[in-house]
Amino acid sequence: MRLVDVGTDDADPSVPTRPDGGGRRDTDGWGAPSDGRSARGGRRTGSGPRPLTRAPTAARAASALVLVAAVLAGAQAVEDHRAAERAARFAVMPGTVAPLDRPLVESWSVTGVAGVTRVGRLALVTSADDRTVRAVDVVDGRTAWRLATGGPAPAERCLGDRSTDAVEVLVCFRGRSGGGAPGTVTAVVVDASDGSVLAQRPTHLPSHGAAMVGGDLVTVQQRDRVLDVRRTDAVTRAEVWAARIDLAGGRQSGSGAGRVRVEHGVVVVEGATTGVLDAATGRVLGVWHADGWTASPLQPALDGADVRVGTNGWAVSGEAAAGRRSSAATWFDRTGRPVATLDGALVEPEVSDGSLPEVVLTARPDTRELVATDVAAGRELWRARAAGTALLRRDGAAVVAGAGRVASVDLRTGDARWDAAVPGVVPAGGSVTDGSTVVVVVERSGRARLVALDLDTGSVRWEAPLPGDVAPLSQRVHDQVHVTVGEVAGRVVVLADRLVAGMA
Repeated sequence: MRLVDVGTDDADPSVPTRPDGGGRRDTDGWGAPSDGRSARGGRRTGSGPRPLTRAPTAARAASALVLVAAVLAGAQAVEDHRAAERAARFAVMPGTVAPLDRPLVESWSVTGVAGVTRVGRLALVTSADDRTVRAVDVVDGRTAWRLATGGPAPAERCLGDRSTDAVEVLVCFRGRSGGGAPGTVTAVVVDASDGSVLAQRPTHLPSHGAAMVGGDLVTVQQRDRVLDVRRTDAVTRAEVWAARIDLAGGRQSGSGAGRVRVEHGVVVVEGATTGVLDAATGRVLGVWHADGWTASPLQPALDGADVRVGTNGWAVSGEAAAGRRSSAATWFDRTGRPVATLDGALVEPEVSDGSLPEVVLTARPDTRELVATDVAAGRELWRARAAGTALLRRDGAAVVAGAGRVASVDLRTGDARWDAAVPGVVPAGGSVTDGSTVVVVVERSGRARLVALDLDTGSVRWEAPLPGDVAPLSQRVHDQVHVTVGEVAGRVVVLADRLVAGMA
């Protein structure tokens, strides 16, 4: 459900675009190319006498009407067939939900929620009252199983492979293990289908945390001047692979603590030393080190690199000055080979039909520009003034929301296929799609609502309220939007402050 903001909602349309460059063109917003072209047309006029005609009889007029009706019906049938084919083709995109033909209504809800993690078809809900993890089936909202988290602990959460709906094994951490040293917890390996415990053992929390790949656990632990990265079977602890990353100057700090994540088949180790590894083999594909400290002596350096992963590779921005990341980035293919230079941060949406994979989208929040680059040819295609969030990629276009508008932008040309005014749209609130319709969160008089747009035309199909227990958007939590809609195992799930709900 994660979406990446490419700017703010209050985009400044007065920001000028950069001069035209070779191999690409500039556009004014999502409109036509800014070269002053306009369509011209006219009509032909005849000369000479017009032949006399007889008034049609009623029978001939009726026959003409029948013929016209048949032609129109045939054309509509063809269009309906094409629309059905498009819907079927796009409905198989990963991350899509059931048809969104009708307004969504609440089908189930759980309140008193302290935290939610999506794992397969389960929403793992941590209760704020009884300190348990409840596995909620997103199809019908029933509780599949519960797991007690124990007493106060440095970690009380469950991990699972987030890349698939067919999750078999979870690893949960609970309580301090038998009065052991700080940072020692109990790791509980759970069967995702019924919550039965497959293994249980004390363990030390890894310095960079852990992530799941299938039924394996990936951990990163700092040992002196080395990061020890390992993938092991979660149940048997059998080692799948082990790798090491040398630290620069023996220091591992950065913007917050070190972290590990797995996306699209690569392991990303974040921190002042940043690394990318092949999740299948453990081969180190790249390492970047931070360049020291920022202007403030109390603020640690940036991470070694900002790594953003797409389906066909990843983008790395590693240059920094005065504590700010450069807009320049490098695109790497799946083997770790650098293939193209990018301008801006990668903003590829998670939901994609895979069309035009060679065209990569980046964003420049400082200039409020969206940039498209052909990484196969190594050239920029276009840039346009825009701000917002990339929601999805479909049929050679990217759907972008921000600044009170939602637009479908042609990936090759940068032209808008459609551009719809959607007042109050909240890009940070997420979206869901069935391949033919996209649903976004909007704010109406302080309340969150859902608006559905046709992906072929941009027209509004319906509007519906969110569950009644969702607090007004005006009631911010730490200045963050506290309402998010997303897809879990093909279902629509709403996350809000102390609430998770299914909609259908």
